[in-house]
Amino acid sequence: MYKLSLNILCAIFIALPFSTARSQAQTIRFAAFGDYGVNNSREQAVADLVDSWNPDFVITTGDNSYSSTAIDDNVGRYYSQYIGSYSGRYGVGSAINRFFPSIGNHGYSDGGGIGAYLDYFTLPGVGGVSSNTSGKEHYYDFVQGPVHFFALNSNQQESDGADSSSAQAQWLKAQLALSTAKWKIVYMHHPPFSSARHGSQSVMQWPFEDWGATAVLAGHDHTYERIIRDDNSDSNEFPYFVTGFGGRTAYDFPSENLVSGSMVRYNSDNGSMLIDASDQHIVFRFYSVAGRAGGTLIDSFAITDIVTDVEDEESALPELFALAQNYPNPFNPTTIISYSLPARAEVTLTVYNLLGQSVRVFRQGEQSAGEHSVSWDATDNNGAAVASGIYFYRLTSGDIVVSRKMVLLR
Repeated sequence: MYKLSLNILCAIFIALPFSTARSQAQTIRFAAFGDYGVNNSREQAVADLVDSWNPDFVITTGDNSYSSTAIDDNVGRYYSQYIGSYSGRYGVGSAINRFFPSIGNHGYSDGGGIGAYLDYFTLPGVGGVSSNTSGKEHYYDFVQGPVHFFALNSNQQESDGADSSSAQAQWLKAQLALSTAKWKIVYMHHPPFSSARHGSQSVMQWPFEDWGATAVLAGHDHTYERIIRDDNSDSNEFPYFVTGFGGRTAYDFPSENLVSGSMVRYNSDNGSMLIDASDQHIVFRFYSVAGRAGGTLIDSFAITDIVTDVEDEESALPELFALAQNYPNPFNPTTIISYSLPARAEVTLTVYNLLGQSVRVFRQGEQSAGEHSVSWDATDNNGAAVASGIYFYRLTSGDIVVSRKMVLLR
């Protein structure tokens, strides 16, 4: 498994059309946020940010509606265009369901309780592909393109239980094992790991990595946090994300005693994750609502070329040192640059302008054999946006030098 994390500051404007019949070779784009249903200007700002990305669909990490306010006023007012079988008063909704929430604790206590929540949403909804094995809307699965999603109910009110030995957990374990999707995303409300106010929820620390998940997303804490762990000691990094900053006021992070593996923490402005997935890559990004239209990129984490065992990994190793054409190209303003290493090597990837001046240097250091990638957000080494035009990217490793051209169109 090859992974790369970059902290970069810019926005994404790649628009990808939605289709219920996407092949696994196609890319999907979705937003992921939670703790948002508050009917205020902060929720509106996040909704505007999400709309600017033109996502194929939305998943939520719970607390979809707060207080006694009707769910439609807290959710439909901002996201009705994604909701299938919509019967509220904010537009006509979506012909197919593109809104896939998980249940937060406020789903039980606020806005009419769980009955009102289940009446409002039809899950996984019309037009979706699902194994239909949970038999419930409390927790369910669906497939979009190369990703199999599993929405859990992490609340203790769940009649099928919410610990690692529960009927719900055994359903997840079985369905992860049966899934043939390239990527498997598990999401819920209560975070297995978090450094902020509510902290890690030990009851939800299921063996997700052992069971075959790709990543786990949660909310509950009103922050963004990326946590990288290796709980099964297989030397592969496993990412947990807290994305619970969709509209509520921020929670503070402690000055010490952060959760083990905490890599990136953010609580300055509300925001959302934006995730792009293809057969080759899945890229997790978090944007705040601050700054330019489309938001400000706070964190980016990419996973490339997952393999399941040593034999598969060895057979998948490239035979040549190669630098692929960036994708997309032309781009605005983010693109992915991929390269292959037939053996462990010291590599450096550099972007140059037409004058031959170094614009951005990605110093990768020594890397293992296999497929790797970086994401460039069209900023220089100082974080300033570069102008439209032709750029070259060069990969060097010892005496080997390979270059390609790319075009930035703002």
